[in-house]
Amino acid sequence: MELTERHLEALRLVRGALTDPANGWDSTLEGTITLSPETHEALDLLIGDKVLDELVQVGRAQRDWSTFSRDNADVIRIRLPVADWGVGDCVVYRNLRALIGRGRFLTVLPRAFYLIDEGIIVPPDEGTATVRCYLRAVALTELLTQQADHIDHASGTPRLVFLHKVSIAVPVVYDEGNLSVPIEGLEDLQTLLASPEHREQKRSILKAALYDLLATEKEGDRFRRLLRHIKELSQEFRERYQLFVSEFDFNEVREELEERRRDYLTRLNGAFNDVGAKLLSVPVAFYIAVTKMEPLPVSGSPFEALVLNSVVSLAVLIVCIYILMLLNSHRHTLMATGQEYANLFDRWLGKLRFAEQKAQVQQTLDDLDRRRRRLLWYFRVTVFSVVGTLIITLALYLLRLFRWEDETWIALQAVQTLFLP
Repeated sequence: MELTERHLEALRLVRGALTDPANGWDSTLEGTITLSPETHEALDLLIGDKVLDELVQVGRAQRDWSTFSRDNADVIRIRLPVADWGVGDCVVYRNLRALIGRGRFLTVLPRAFYLIDEGIIVPPDEGTATVRCYLRAVALTELLTQQADHIDHASGTPRLVFLHKVSIAVPVVYDEGNLSVPIEGLEDLQTLLASPEHREQKRSILKAALYDLLATEKEGDRFRRLLRHIKELSQEFRERYQLFVSEFDFNEVREELEERRRDYLTRLNGAFNDVGAKLLSVPVAFYIAVTKMEPLPVSGSPFEALVLNSVVSLAVLIVCIYILMLLNSHRHTLMATGQEYANLFDRWLGKLRFAEQKAQVQQTLDDLDRRRRRLLWYFRVTVFSVVGTLIITLALYLLRLFRWEDETWIALQAVQTLFLP
């Protein structure tokens, strides 16, 4: 007889009304029951659908159930079969141990089951802690079945075969005693595996985590160990998957990182290259100042020489001021570029989780900083050269203007005598 949820509810009502339940010799549950409208309706359903025998015992006699009316309050004795009762999706078992021992329901849940000793029907009842662990164990089995490379039924017990470094088999073997510890972390694992992203990669990651967890365990004890350590498996899977996702996303970051590195190096070098050609005007101006400035004549008009010296000095002054302004502008460009790439790389460093990835970004940032500092040092040397050229030009102009050549020469000789006697 194939049972339904209504039959299970009726059986529970009848079982609860038994006043002196006892185990029969033929794996039945016997007891007396006082008829009431509720119990009569339940028995009417069960007997009418051939779930129970239509003959019931009243005292020492047996009567046909059809002779009882709804208003009867007779005390009758009935027997309830409790061993593997019913076929199909709704079943009745004495307790959870008997349900698991059936073997069929190790890997798949019936649509509903009634456990007589516990007095629960699942669903809708939530059940005891052990029953909830059983539901999670079956859910875990279904999850692993979807991820297994092969399922071997040759021995009668399903063996889930996973192909990783080597083949590892996980027979689905457990009993009620293995369900005493709560099974935690299963929901997280289900959520991660249910999403369609990176499906094959997640399957490979799960097999690697299973191999590391179960490879050293005896084959027959692997599923029991898995039940005890499902939380650790879930955490290990999450960490490995996050590492894979980070590496997957970092490949795009790495390409952009190389592109940005080349771009910023080009911009940094360009800031100095733009001013490099113009810097050639400084030594040219210095050469003109030294060679073209003439001493003022002792006799005759010094006007022509004074005008020439003034024009040369003014030209050198204009070139030096222009170069200094240009250097200052490019220095600001270097500083702004440095701030720009520093902000960009800081954002990347804030998003990345793993030290190896951060190290690559930090290395690129350090390389750019070293290049920028070297260019700034080049600018400082150039500034000192330009300022030195300007000072020497103005000093030479003053020497020519006030005819201090002889006094300067005498002073230099005195300095030589003082330090190099």
